[in-house]
Amino acid sequence: MFKSELHVHTSPASNCAHTEPEETIEHYIEHGYSTVVITNHMSPTLFDTIVPQDCDYRQAAEIYLDDYRRAKKYANGRITVLCGMELRVRKNMNDYLIYGLDEQFILNMGNVMDKTIKQLYPVFKSCGALVFQAHPFRNNMTVTDPKLLDGIEAGNFCTTHDSRNDIAAVWAKKFGMLTVYGSDYHNSDYMRNAGILTDRPITSNSQLIRVLSSKRFKVTDGTEVFDPY
Repeated sequence: MFKSELHVHTSPASNCAHTEPEETIEHYIEHGYSTVVITNHMSPTLFDTIVPQDCDYRQAAEIYLDDYRRAKKYANGRITVLCGMELRVRKNMNDYLIYGLDEQFILNMGNVMDKTIKQLYPVFKSCGALVFQAHPFRNNMTVTDPKLLDGIEAGNFCTTHDSRNDIAAVWAKKFGMLTVYGSDYHNSDYMRNAGILTDRPITSNSQLIRVLSSKRFKVTDGTEVFDPY
């Protein structure tokens, strides 16, 4: 089976990450992945600490996308690198994994930090993206109305937080939500070999959306393989 990682952070775009794109991709090649989705933080932190204060949004987006572009260039076809996002707005501490976004959408999206997920969900859906709440039962998270989500991250294997995956799995089943698993990679210490498993390699965002929507995948926490449904 082919393994895909759906939750990866790199430095410097995510200030909580400690590995640059090239080293990150090398780690995933070494661990036998076929696909990696770069989901750096699109958050107030990006604008408050990483991007120079005199940048307009498009300049900020170019800085944000640079890590993804570097990762894809370094991969050079040895592993598929897709563009994603982990979004946090100013209203609360919630994080949302957005899959199916391309560079042009991100460049034209504008600064959405003062909006809510209720306002943004239809915007992402209009471009065919899927919205998952990341680690929804971690401390400081607010559970989002399932009507404003396509699913949740029922398996988050970040080593520095308790994501309460058991509760997330029950919640997903109760509401019939799509689920994803991810390592929440920030550096090599976070490499857990988690992700989703498919019969064919995922080579594009459109294919990723089809796989997730159709539930044609299994998940792994790095040691065991599960049917999430």
